[in-house]
Amino acid sequence: MSDDEMQKAYEKLLAGDADVIGTICESWLGSIAQMAIPYAAQGANLQDVIQEGNMGLLLKLSELVGAGDVPGVNAILEGAVSAAMIAYTEENLEDQVADLLRKEQEKKND
Repeated sequence: MSDDEMQKAYEKLLAGDADVIGTICESWLGSIAQMAIPYAAQGANLQDVIQEGNMGLLLKLSELVGAGDVPGVNAILEGAVSAAMIAYTEENLEDQVADLLRKEQEKKND
């Protein structure tokens, strides 16, 4: 999508047209994949991070349907994607640390 097409899609979304959500999501796919790379470099599964980013985008788009005049929609969506990826990565890291601690405890008990 061109910038103009994206802006028009955002305007439709904010006016209450939920039918543009799919189109907006499709045009964000490449950006979400790029945004996921640094998180995957921290040890999270790339596909899972991308999926979480997609879910963050979808949820925020759903919230914005019919929201009226909202400035900076692109930045809001980028923030939602990032927040979802960060939350997933932190949860994944906590799980990895807990597994390591559990394994170390098991070794001590053996």
